[in-house]
Formats: sequence, C-alpha cells, structure tokens
Amino acid sequence: MFKKRDIDALNLSSVLNEAVEELEKSLKKYAKGYDVLILSHEYFFQCPMAIANLSRICSKLFQQTMVIGYSRKQSGFLESSYSQWFFRSKQYINDAKATLEKNSFDPVVFDGLERYLIAAIHDDFNIVKSLFKFEVFNWFKSYQHVKELTSDANVEIKCGTLPTQNSTLNLIEDFCLKAGVTIKDNHLDKTALRLNTKFNPHLVEAISIAVDNELETIGMHDENDVLVELSEIMKAFEWDQKNAFLNHLKNYIDSLYQEANSNLCEMFGLDASYFKTKESFSKQEMMSLIKKEEALRKSDIASLVESKGKLAAIMAKTALRTLKNKN
Repeated sequence: MFKKRDIDALNLSSVLNEAVEELEKSLKKYAKGYDVLILSHEYFFQCPMAIANLSRICSKLFQQTMVIGYSRKQSGFLESSYSQWFFRSKQYINDAKATLEKNSFDPVVFDGLERYLIAAIHDDFNIVKSLFKFEVFNWFKSYQHVKELTSDANVEIKCGTLPTQNSTLNLIEDFCLKAGVTIKDNHLDKTALRLNTKFNPHLVEAISIAVDNELETIGMHDENDVLVELSEIMKAFEWDQKNAFLNHLKNYIDSLYQEANSNLCEMFGLDASYFKTKESFSKQEMMSLIKKEEALRKSDIASLVESKGKLAAIMAKTALRTLKNKN
C-alpha cells in the first residue's frame, strides 16, 4: 500500500487536508471486510513524523491503533545494511576506503565489511549517519521521540527484538502476539518463511571488490532476485571462515549503546541479555586493536592471497554451476 514517496509525504509537521482525505479513503478501502489492517514498511523507522501523522489518522478511523517496531544490536543493523545495500555502492565503498587511507590504515588487508565498520567507528558513525534522517542507532531515543510525537493520538507503542536462532517464536508469531492477532492453523507453517533478501557473504565480498576496481555491477536496489539465486547456488561452495576480529568490531559498536539499550529494555520490558556484549573497549583501544590486526595480516601475506584465491575459486564454480543450471 505504501511506497517510499508516500511516507515522505506524511513525514511533515503539517500534512495537506487533501492528502489526509485521500489517505483516509485508502485506509477505509483496504480495511473493509477485515478485522485487522497492517501497514508495514521498513522506511517508517526513519520517518517519525509519518508515524505520528498516520497514528492520528488511524486512531480516528479505527477502534484500536498500535505502533509495533523491532530492534536489534546496532552492529547487526550495520552489518545488515552493508550486506543488503552498501556493498554495491561505489560512493560508500570509496568513502570507507578513503577514510581508512586518510587515517593510515591499509584497506587492502581488510574486506569490504571490515572497512565499512572501521570507517564508521573511526568517524563516530558519521559515514553511516549521513544515510539516514535522524540519530538512527539509539533505539531508545528513537522510540522516546515517537512516543512524544504520538502523545496526542490514541495509540499504543510496542517494541520487540528481532528473533535469534534460539528464540521460541519467529518474527511473524511474535508480531501477531503483540498485535493480539490469531494465526489460523492452516497458516502456521507459513510464518517461518523468510522473505527479506539475504545474500551469500562471499558474493557480497566479490561484488564489493568489483565495485572497488571500477567494474560496472548493479545498483543498490537492483537485481535482488539474481543475487538470491546466486547465493542459493553458492551454499554448496562454503568454506569455514572464522573472524574473531570482526567480532571485536561488532562488540565495540554494541558496547557504545549499552546504556541506551538497557533503557529501551526497561521501557518495553525486553530481555536485557539480548543486547549484552562479551567485551568492551575504549575508542583508543579499538584503534590499537585495528592497527595490531593490520600488522598481523601484513606479516602473513600468504594467508591473504590464499583467501582471495578461495574467493575466486568459489565465484568460478558459481559461474559454471549457473551456466549448467540454465542449460
């Protein structure tokens, strides 16, 4: 129902009466004959005024209105945003590389995701904040802001955390529980379906290398179906690639928001262990650790060459398997 431009039109302090009337008509049309109307778009979380305006409109039309959102560890958000979109963006790949070079880090010894996180950490996340409309990483402040904006609307705000592999409920089941919606027995098996795009990490790295080397690939939001198909083929060619250094980067990022995440859990009654980090560093310690890792990798060039060779082999196998499948 909603497109990005529709949400932008709502993300204003004052919305034109004509736009409100048109939206009311659409909401009534889509809700007709149903007990529940669900409006969902990942762009909403960047547009708090759109949430507020939509809440006011819905609270006048319907008996009950809820705003339900989901949060995750900040490092998971950054990793996901890179692995879905930014690995194929020439601008952001170049920005991250330039940040490392400007601060005397050798980007050659780090992969694309590591560069992205190191650049974000070094510049206090400015490289990533520029992509979004507000202080996107502090979930507690974000929900506080939404609560303030919707204080004059009859709405209930609820927050959850994205399920992990150990969670008893999947995302749809958890959402329905929060929304008070009953899932029919004949639809239960469909709740576990995962429809958001998740690409093979080796494919992500290969494309980022191509972009870095000025090769034309695909746009940030293009050809997702092709990438999903290639990722499925690449499952057969995985190799064990443990990365303790990447975990250090992620733990540092999450530790910066420990207090804010604790406040979020207290506000919504969430399990605080979800956001718990295994270690914490000062920024100076993190920069030293990155330098140490850089030196370690430079002292073992053979391992770097071997890793790049394995990646090339996987991409060659994928190309051959894709051609074979087409024939």
